[in-house]
Amino acid sequence: HGGFTSYILYFGCLSNTSIKERCPPFSLSLSLYLSKRNETLAHLQYKGGYPLTGQTQIYKKRLLLFAFAIFIGFSVVMTWFFINYAIPFEDYVMTLLAATALFIGSICGSTTSLIFSLVILFLYGSFKVGFALWRQNQTPVDASRLFWLLIVPFSGYVGGGLEKIISDITERLTILSTQIDSLVVIDEQTGLETSKRFAFRMNEELARQKRYGGYFSILLIKVAFLKELTDVHGERAKGLVIRNVAQILKSSKRTEDLLARIDEAEFAFLLPNTEREGTDIFAERIRQKLQYVDIALGENDFRRIRLTPQTGSAVCPADSQEYVSLMTLARKEYEYSHH
Repeated sequence: HGGFTSYILYFGCLSNTSIKERCPPFSLSLSLYLSKRNETLAHLQYKGGYPLTGQTQIYKKRLLLFAFAIFIGFSVVMTWFFINYAIPFEDYVMTLLAATALFIGSICGSTTSLIFSLVILFLYGSFKVGFALWRQNQTPVDASRLFWLLIVPFSGYVGGGLEKIISDITERLTILSTQIDSLVVIDEQTGLETSKRFAFRMNEELARQKRYGGYFSILLIKVAFLKELTDVHGERAKGLVIRNVAQILKSSKRTEDLLARIDEAEFAFLLPNTEREGTDIFAERIRQKLQYVDIALGENDFRRIRLTPQTGSAVCPADSQEYVSLMTLARKEYEYSHH
């Protein structure tokens, strides 16, 4: 009993020597679990990734729910065998505890599951020793009981291995999806450039301006009250409005200009060799064009939607020579405008 519990304690805490110096096993297993999650997050950020994407997270939750359903189903089957006297009580309890160690390992990792196994084996051995002393006989414990001293920690170890495999797969999927996302420069809904492409081009213009001089402007256009529009006309109408706005903006740009969709209702122009006066004239023209858009929701359902376009601009180098500052100034202008 003592030998097996010592073995499990050493094996479960091998990766962190400080745990052997300060115990409460449950709080220590929690700290190990959290430190492992923080290391995974730092590893993803170092590689250019981010925490689990929405789709990967959904798949992982479904997998955990499936594992939980299997655990519940197994427990029901074992209970049915027990109430029909197919298995003894001791085997019934230890089987469920072994399954619990496997389930905990598949969720929390091998460290937590092995510490759980340590507690189970300690209680199981204590029960056996206490029962023998209470009976005051020297009847040897059946050798088959050794099976539980092996299967419980083994189940926890297998569960921890499954958790590591799942974590590795989700990490790779997250990194891969992040890398794929970084390559996408076209907005699917409107066909415009994305915010990443806009930032890249704007930083190029900033570097060129600092080296060779010159000037350029940015113009931000926001379709205000988009949520209220969606509440009145529906989600499909919102999508049609966004696409129509994108088409109007496309028809207004020059060949050398860059047009991008920054956010759901926010668009941006990068206007090379354009000072403030030219930007203001262009902004006024855009606002006039975006007073109304016509959409067709059905064969006989045509609607004219009134829009509230807001614009804000910033000029480099007159306002700033930094990307964040220019974007902040342009946003402040349209937020406080009353066009």
